[in-house]
Amino acid sequence: MSKYNIRAIKKELMNYYGTAMTSGIPMAMMDLGKLEHLSDDELVELARQNGIDIEEYNLDDYER
Repeated sequence: MSKYNIRAIKKELMNYYGTAMTSGIPMAMMDLGKLEHLSDDELVELARQNGIDIEEYNLDDYER
């Protein structure tokens, strides 16, 4: 089980790639399609690679 809110990270990545796609970066469409097939760990890593602060999605912060 991940310590991050994976649904929220996936949604953030979908918004990120969707914005890129509508801004004239057609390769983002391929990346957007890949999101459904990534594991939780792969989604977290992809978010990090794209500069998303995944600590904002840390579940430990919500348990307090």
